[in-house]
Amino acid sequence: MPQIHPAMRTTTAPSLLDSANRNALTGEGMMMYLSARLSSLDDQINGVFQKQKNIEGVRKALMKIQNELDKLDDDKGKKNIKAAIEEVKSYDPKLGAQLEKDLSEKGQIMFIADGLHYTAEVGASREYVGNMMKQLESSAQLEMIGLQSTMSARQTAIQLSTNLISALNKGTDAIAANVGR
Repeated sequence: MPQIHPAMRTTTAPSLLDSANRNALTGEGMMMYLSARLSSLDDQINGVFQKQKNIEGVRKALMKIQNELDKLDDDKGKKNIKAAIEEVKSYDPKLGAQLEKDLSEKGQIMFIADGLHYTAEVGASREYVGNMMKQLESSAQLEMIGLQSTMSARQTAIQLSTNLISALNKGTDAIAANVGR
């Protein structure tokens, strides 16, 4: 019979380590680990979903800016662009501030010198917003690749949990069958 350390005798909670092999987890310890792992993976997955939702919101706001640039003919268009920039800020304050700053520089649509909209300003702004949309699309694709990897890890953890529960049940059934003999 294995010796039990005196400190282990006073505890009322079951040990998470196998008494025969101090480096091995018991079934309960393994289940606790897998439960924590699943919780962590679920948090990561929810984070990716939230990022994707934000990216989609930013993309829609950038599309509004592109549409306003296509039909820009008065100050109402600039107000709509400013409103779309505020919408971007609601999803990503840092990106919205950068967008506002960059579109307000000389040669961009929000630069106010004479109140006129030059074709070059509209074109430069259209190109800038288009490039930003491409970067967002790339970011969204990378997030989806990460999501697939995380989902695969989650599926592995679920499979391990299922196998462990099955093994524990078989062990319990074997013990119960031997008790009756």
